[in-house]
Amino acid sequence: MWGLRHAVTSPSSPSLPPRPSLGSYFYKCIDDTAPDAAYCPIERVTWRGVNCSDAVGSEHNYFEIMDLLRGNASRPLEYNGSLAAPFFNFVDSATGQTNQGE
Repeated sequence: MWGLRHAVTSPSSPSLPPRPSLGSYFYKCIDDTAPDAAYCPIERVTWRGVNCSDAVGSEHNYFEIMDLLRGNASRPLEYNGSLAAPFFNFVDSATGQTNQGE
């Protein structure tokens, strides 16, 4: 717990190694994706000639993720072994659109 608290409150310094990200990317699934779907198709966006998921997603912090997981996740936090990454789905209350966080 100390490490997490320290990472969140300490200022970045060029002499320190980069700290791990405490955030996540959220991706809007293409229309009509079921809230509990394992697969979330996203819009194709090209950046420098290559399809880039970061260009489609939006970055969010740890606290936003935890709030979603506590009360708004439509698919519980799971782990994708092929990608070695956790993911979960949620429905945007403003748009009704399914999103996936990873």
